[in-house]
Amino acid sequence: MIKKPLFQVIDDAVCNKILAPTISENMKEIVEAFDMNQIFGRKEVKKTWIW
Repeated sequence: MIKKPLFQVIDDAVCNKILAPTISENMKEIVEAFDMNQIFGRKEVKKTWIW
């Protein structure tokens, strides 16, 4: 199984009407807030929100 980037999975879900556009916009904000970088086999959060 080939893994896709999260944004591509969300985009595919919206195009196939599995996910509503409003939810996808919220997901986009979450993905941007927790922009993950693969560094030496681990993921690090670049920036976070304080709720």
